[in-house]
Amino acid sequence: MKKWLVLFSMLFIVIGFSFSQDLIIQKNGKEINCKISKVDSTTIYFSIEKGDNMVDTYIHKSDVEKLIYEKDKPAIVYSDSITTEKSGLGYQYYCKGHMLTLGELSDKLKVNDLAYSKLESAKSVNTVASILGCIGGFCVGYTLGTAIGGGETSWVLAGIGVGVIIIDIPIAKSAEKKAKEAVHIYNSGIKKKSSSIDNELRLRITKEGIGFCMNF
Repeated sequence: MKKWLVLFSMLFIVIGFSFSQDLIIQKNGKEINCKISKVDSTTIYFSIEKGDNMVDTYIHKSDVEKLIYEKDKPAIVYSDSITTEKSGLGYQYYCKGHMLTLGELSDKLKVNDLAYSKLESAKSVNTVASILGCIGGFCVGYTLGTAIGGGETSWVLAGIGVGVIIIDIPIAKSAEKKAKEAVHIYNSGIKKKSSSIDNELRLRITKEGIGFCMNF
């Protein structure tokens, strides 16, 4: 019984002195798990684990895409996760600070059959939406151009164009929704895969104090 009490006491002590991890995402996509100590106008200073020691070093701000502090990070940072950001009338997708083209997004999602299938469905719907958008835009644009040029104007054609555009809007929204669902499925798959990996938990003493070191 006494051994168990000693073990649990050590556990709480170790947790209290554990080394918190901040994250530096570089513009080249590389990530640095570290402890940020100081940030000035040009430089970011931090400590990083090298073997059994902590090394103080720095990086220029011009090489950094983003800083994520421990308090702002999710419980686990998945380096291959894809983030979605609203951009104008649509969305843009990022991985490690890099904006993905549709082809790059498709390549990443190929590892997950369900996510890839959903994205292919989104691409098919988006093709239909693009065609309808071009038709509607041409009809409206041609009519307005003819009217400005003083030619014989067919407002019926413009009305058809407007109608096509109205029909196109929910189709385009459906394509966006499917793409976002595909990314969500992909990210969920990464989390499940990560949580299924057996992790090695080791006790380590650094200049920051006593802490657990978990290898993935």
